[in-house]
Amino acid sequence: MTETEETLLYRQRLASRFLTARASVNLSQVEVAEATGTTQNIVFRLENDLRVGIEGLLRVALFYTETHQLNPEWLFAFDNAGVVMTRQELRTARAKLVLLDSFLQHVNTLAK
Repeated sequence: MTETEETLLYRQRLASRFLTARASVNLSQVEVAEATGTTQNIVFRLENDLRVGIEGLLRVALFYTETHQLNPEWLFAFDNAGVVMTRQELRTARAKLVLLDSFLQHVNTLAK
C-alpha cells in the first residue's frame, strides 16, 4: 500500500469513527456542533472524509474523549481492531486482567 493509499484509508476510518462516536452518544450533528463551538458543517465534514481544519477536528475529538469518555486510541489508531471504544470499557478490561492475574498467581501457588 502506498503512502497516499494508506492516508486515504486512515481518513476514511477516522470519518467512520466520528460518525460512530456521534451515533453512540445519540446526538445530532447540530447538537455536537453547539457543544463544541463549531458548526454543523464541520461535524458533517469530519464524518464524511472531507477536509477539516485541525481546530475543528480537535474540538470535536476532545468533546468525545472528555465529555463522553471515548477512548482516544479507539478514535485515532490506524487499526483499532481490539481497541475498546470507551474509557469505561478500558477500565473494565483492566480490572478483568487484574483479577485474572490474581487468579493465576493463586493457582501457581497451589501448584507448588
